[in-house]
Amino acid sequence: MNFFKRILDPPRFEDNLEKTRRAEFLHYMTLTLAGILLLLILFNVLFDRFAMGVANVILFVLLLSQLLANRIIRRGYVRETSMFLLFVGWIGLTWIASRVEGVRDTAVFGYIVILIGAGFMLGWRAVTLVTVWNILAVWTLAIFEDRGLLHPVVGNPFRIALDLSTVFALISLEIFFMINTLRKSIKRSENEYAERLRVEERLINQREHLAIALAASKMETWEWNIETGAVSWSAGTEALFGMADGQFDGKYETYLSLIHPEDLPGIQHSIGRALSEKDFDYVVEHRFLWKNGEVRWLEGRGKVYRDGNGKPVRMAGTVVDITNRKHAEIERERLIRELAEKNTELEQFTYTVSHDLKAPIITIKGFLGFLGEDARSGNRERMDRDIVRISEAVDKMHRLLNELLELSRIGRMMNAPEPISFRNLIDEALDVLQGRLQSSAVQVRVTGEFPVVYGDRRRLLEVLQNLIDNAVKFSAGQSAPVVEIGCEGSENDMPVFFVRDNGIGIPAEHHERIFGLFNKLDPMAEGTGVGLALVKRIVEFHGGRIWVESEAGRGAKFLFTLPQAQGWRESGFQSI
Repeated sequence: MNFFKRILDPPRFEDNLEKTRRAEFLHYMTLTLAGILLLLILFNVLFDRFAMGVANVILFVLLLSQLLANRIIRRGYVRETSMFLLFVGWIGLTWIASRVEGVRDTAVFGYIVILIGAGFMLGWRAVTLVTVWNILAVWTLAIFEDRGLLHPVVGNPFRIALDLSTVFALISLEIFFMINTLRKSIKRSENEYAERLRVEERLINQREHLAIALAASKMETWEWNIETGAVSWSAGTEALFGMADGQFDGKYETYLSLIHPEDLPGIQHSIGRALSEKDFDYVVEHRFLWKNGEVRWLEGRGKVYRDGNGKPVRMAGTVVDITNRKHAEIERERLIRELAEKNTELEQFTYTVSHDLKAPIITIKGFLGFLGEDARSGNRERMDRDIVRISEAVDKMHRLLNELLELSRIGRMMNAPEPISFRNLIDEALDVLQGRLQSSAVQVRVTGEFPVVYGDRRRLLEVLQNLIDNAVKFSAGQSAPVVEIGCEGSENDMPVFFVRDNGIGIPAEHHERIFGLFNKLDPMAEGTGVGLALVKRIVEFHGGRIWVESEAGRGAKFLFTLPQAQGWRESGFQSI
């Protein structure tokens, strides 16, 4: 079976389409002629024993020549084979005509086939040459007939030769024009085909570059047929949407159902504008709900394509995950806010350094002058009072500088975090403040159960000391001062602790201000105004937050959160 397949399949030359075309024509022509010659030989053997001799020999030679030519074609000698076949065919037809009826023999009309084959295989020059051969052949046959060298025939052989010459000439002209037209058409088709291949190659390259760019940017594409409602998505869309293969049905309604409900009206409004306004750029950022509940950010871009009447018929665009960019923007905004707060603190610090530190210096300088006068006058009693005032001013400056130094160390000199029993931390703070508590006659209540927290023990002790000290200080004037320490509920998986007093309270407009640096509601009260700012910074560095609930005259309740020892890493606390 494979043997016959190899024989019947035409040869192909991938690098030369014209050569392949000619080889294919010659292949089928030689096989056809070989089949015809084989049938003629069989016919002569069966029905015409007289013609078996010389005719069958000639036919057999022609049959072998066809098979040989088919073999040579496969080796690439297409043009040479064409010339050989045309020559052999012309010789065979001429010999048959000379042996039978001369110029009137049907073999002469085979010259037309030779002409057509020459034109198709070799071009118009070969047609001209074969035409000359044909004309010479028929005139030679006519002369031989007229002189009786061939079988005598009835009629004028020269008249027939003239008619045949005219036919051959007209056919050759017709073939010439046909060949030119055909070659131009083929050339034009080849050019168009080559241009098409170049365009397709450019398109393939552009698609590859686009695919690489989309893959690098993790971007997917979509196309919406507005008339039919069908939506097509690129292959990586399901992964972009957090789905497994085959989970996304590609429907527009399914896509809309996964958009965050708060962002859906904005998207529908933008799509409506894109369809109704020709110059509107469809660019939207929205949240997207993954199947696992995660919220991601996507950016969609699109363009509307319209028909000749301006009616929107198609919309295509891209979608890309911008979650990381959004998180970076949020982090940037947070850092900007923090920087603004730091700048505010820096301004307050500068003001304090230039004002609060200046006051003790002025006091010291003034009383040094008084001290000199007292020394000259010998007033010992006034000298002692001046020295006391100078010492108090120095102590105030020393205390203020120490608190400023302590505040500046938060975040830079944190001790190693460790699990801490919050109840033990309360007891330690109360021991430190025991003298203050006894002198103020304040009752302290510790209620409820307390978890084990995770953090810097020394810094958290400072938090409790400051909060309890403030509570004692501002409730000391009450008839029955009480300070309560406890734990209630949680926020962001962190327990909420509180220190409550029944003191003078804090007006609502000052709830945020009191945590600022050097902000004192009562300028005459003891302290430097650094304590609550220190507390706030320590709590925030542990990943928690602090706030106050209070009304003027009804006490104050300071609440703050801290990470627990179990799961502390999720709280956001970092040891620096």
